Amino acid sequence: MTKEGEIILRAAARAAKQTGVRISTHSFAPGRVGEQQVTIFEDEGFDLNRVYIGHSNDSTDLAYLQGLLARGVWLGLDRHQTSSPIGPDSEGRAQTLAALIKAGHGERLMVSHDWSVLGVSRTSDPLHSRSYNPDGWLFAKRKLFPRLLELGISQAQIDLLNNDNPRRFLGG
Repeated sequence: MTKEGEIILRAAARAAKQTGVRISTHSFAPGRVGEQQVTIFEDEGFDLNRVYIGHSNDSTDLAYLQGLLARGVWLGLDRHQTSSPIGPDSEGRAQTLAALIKAGHGERLMVSHDWSVLGVSRTSDPLHSRSYNPDGWLFAKRKLFPRLLELGISQAQIDLLNNDNPRRFLGG
């Protein structure tokens, strides 16, 4: 956590308290930055139920992830690309997600896609960026969700991740 990052998070917490909006962060999960972010939000007296710690599936450290959940935040599992510069491969990410669901945390998890940022930053050619993730925005539907079913996660649990949780988090 940089000093500038801390200033931004404190400002976001103060503004969000006044406006009622939610906060979604970028984090560096391998460095456990989510813990530092949560500490700042706690220090600012911000409701942690209104915080989404993004890029959480860049780590397979279940103790770290469950520790964040125990503090009351939501986890954003938003990187699933098959060639990631950070963290585990897509199978490791799917296994971690399945483990969190099986541990009873499915109601505090959200799945999304962050692959395009990497593709766009590497090239201006959209067809070339597909080489990083040939399934594009359909990766979760085509690859992740079927893999979760194979790992023993039910369709109802997948629907919770994909439909109900974003609705509850974003809608309040």
